[in-house]
Amino acid sequence: MIFRIPGRKKGIQAEFLTGGAAKSCCFRSGDGRKPRFLLVVGLLLVCACLAGCGENSRHQIKASFKSGGTIIQVTNNGDWEWTNVLIKINRYTKDGPYFLRIKKSLSQDQSVNLALLSFKNKFGINFNPAKNKVETVSLVVNGGERTFRFTE
Repeated sequence: MIFRIPGRKKGIQAEFLTGGAAKSCCFRSGDGRKPRFLLVVGLLLVCACLAGCGENSRHQIKASFKSGGTIIQVTNNGDWEWTNVLIKINRYTKDGPYFLRIKKSLSQDQSVNLALLSFKNKFGINFNPAKNKVETVSLVVNGGERTFRFTE
């Protein structure tokens, strides 16, 4: 049985089965398969991108730190190369966080020495190691983030 919905465009119909449970109740205008197909393909593309993007962000960020006055040494203790590295120090303090982006990648077991004076907060003020001590270090690597408590 085909039931026409009043006040709707001519091609929109609702289909019902008589004498039992309804097997379908769909509204369509012309051929409804094409929009459904495009919707399914779009959802599959989004899922594929989410599954494949950020491959390295699934790895745990393993690092060690050493500080010697005005220098902090960051070491990649993980088993994968870090790219797009952003380091934040004192993230939870009133003046922080202070940021520094490393332009080169860090391979496994590779270290980099960074001047604490090169870290800046959102107001452009440099970190002053004579006044403040490093309390936390956060690493943002390939989209993943991990915060470490700094102990000397």
